[in-house]
Amino acid sequence: MTRQSTIALMGAAAAAAMLSFHPLAAETGENSPCAERTNVVNTLDSQYKESPRAIGLVSHEAVLEIFVSETGTWTVVVTDPAGVSCVLAAGQSWEEIPVASNAPGA
Repeated sequence: MTRQSTIALMGAAAAAAMLSFHPLAAETGENSPCAERTNVVNTLDSQYKESPRAIGLVSHEAVLEIFVSETGTWTVVVTDPAGVSCVLAAGQSWEEIPVASNAPGA
C-alpha cells in the first residue's frame, strides 16, 4: 500500500467516525462524544490539563488534533467545518518519539 493510499484510507476512516458520532447526538444533548470545539477544548484543559500537541487536515472534511497532558493522558479530537468536535480516542502513557534525522552523518 502506498503512502498516499494509506493517508486516504486513514482520512476516510476519521471522516466516517466523525460522521457516525456527529449528526443528532450533539444537538440533542444525549451522551455523546461531540460538542462545540470551544467546549471540548475547555474541558480537556480544565479536567485533564491537556493541550494541543499535533494537528492535521483530514481531506477537506475535518481537522484532527491530538491533545496531551504533562502526566501522559491524551485525546484525539476531530472537528468538522461547522466547529463541532468529536472525541475519537483517549488514553494514557503518551510518549514522544524523537524524529530520526535522514541527514548524512546524523
